Amino acid sequence: MCRGKAHIFLEEALPRANTPQFTRKENGMITVLKRVQKHWIVEAILGSLLAYTCLIMYIMMHVLDAYDPYVCGGLALMAMVLGMNSLAKTELLLTSKGPEWFRKHPVMKWIHHHSEEGEIAGIVIGGIILFFQFQRHVHVHFAFKEAFTLLGIMSAAVIATRNMMPVMQFIERHLGTWAALVIGACLSALTGEPSAAVFISEHFKRRVPDEHKGRVATGLGAIIGSGGGLCYFSAPPILIIWFLVKDAFGWDAMDLLMYVGGACVLHVAVISWRLRELIYVLPDVQQRKEEPTPSLFSQWPLLLLVVVVVANVTQSFHGFYYLVWGMDCIVGIAGVIAAYKGMGESEGEEQSGHPWQPWILAILLIAIEVAGVDAEELLLYIAGLIPQTWPVLIVAFMLFFLTAWMSHIADNALASRIMILVAIALQETVGHGDLFALSVIVGALFGGFVLVPANLPNFAIVKEFAINAIIWARYGWRWYWSVFVPIAWITFWYYLGA
Repeated sequence: MCRGKAHIFLEEALPRANTPQFTRKENGMITVLKRVQKHWIVEAILGSLLAYTCLIMYIMMHVLDAYDPYVCGGLALMAMVLGMNSLAKTELLLTSKGPEWFRKHPVMKWIHHHSEEGEIAGIVIGGIILFFQFQRHVHVHFAFKEAFTLLGIMSAAVIATRNMMPVMQFIERHLGTWAALVIGACLSALTGEPSAAVFISEHFKRRVPDEHKGRVATGLGAIIGSGGGLCYFSAPPILIIWFLVKDAFGWDAMDLLMYVGGACVLHVAVISWRLRELIYVLPDVQQRKEEPTPSLFSQWPLLLLVVVVVANVTQSFHGFYYLVWGMDCIVGIAGVIAAYKGMGESEGEEQSGHPWQPWILAILLIAIEVAGVDAEELLLYIAGLIPQTWPVLIVAFMLFFLTAWMSHIADNALASRIMILVAIALQETVGHGDLFALSVIVGALFGGFVLVPANLPNFAIVKEFAINAIIWARYGWRWYWSVFVPIAWITFWYYLGA
């Protein structure tokens, strides 16, 4: 039986279970699947209850005028992490048969949207935290620039997703499967990771044997998560902390490429080399057939994407913030219309995300930044507990693994927002700020593929390959051997004096 169809098998088999027509092996498979489902449901419910408990305690400490920066900061972080992660698990269980079931249900179709519950939970919790910050007259940095950048580029990429398919076909036809994987993953730095997940998965999924679907899906999650790190505006874990990285470490786009880009490209190349062995080569790729070149007019979505990217990258130099933000809003509305009409998806295929996804993620980016403000004092205190006598390289490894592990259980953008504050505090006492900053960023990018809720593109890949969170978790850990790439990269920069 295809592992990717486990939940469909369970749905179809339950009515006939324990009948003479069923074999002992099939009945055993049903029992195992039911136990696994039950375990994940219980885990999701417990996580949600803990999130609600932390949120209620946070509110009560403000209502009772018992505010403590360390306790409230910890409660705010726990509420955000547990709330987003638990609801993400719940939605993956509920949509294990695909979002069609909820779209046809008379009640659920109004209250459920595929791959959005965790994000909406983060927005709601961020809104509650912001309300009490206003009451305390706290100065809050709103990540408007970062949010509008994400909105504009991701919406333009949604419109251009279908136009990326000929690009992938051209690359594979002339350069091979490995190059298509590497270049496609690196293109996510321009199109945004969620959109890249759609067109890359669509390009390869029909050539993956059923027994390799879980492994290929998680491998694509790993390379897309790393490929997006080449540009600060493509990867949410970098975008949300970019203003801090610029102010505290003095980085610009070239510094990001220098300190982080090499690790990203190497990680993509290493995993893609193994992935290519799990994907069939199309006959037309082997024969290198020529296809008619599309007209320039039909490629206007790609031109729109280029214009939006250039405008958002250069707005800092010209100061046309409001003009560019207005353009981002217009493109965001156009992206919603395109998503509803099906312009931004391949023909005959269903959307992998909600039409308002770029808007939801842009607001979530602001909400995560708001939650990070409350946690600053606690994180700075924790950073002060790290012995300054520890070897610098050991501290860098510690930052990398803490960020990666936090990304496994939460959104990697939230993990980078939390851990970058620790890196800033360590720079003031130990130095080596560039080394600590790259350790946090590379850790967030690396940590986004092990579990589905860790990174947004994973939700799209899960749907495209018709697998579930349990299958993903089983195979995600099998790519952990690639950790030697970021470890070697951090070591390399340590000896270069970063």
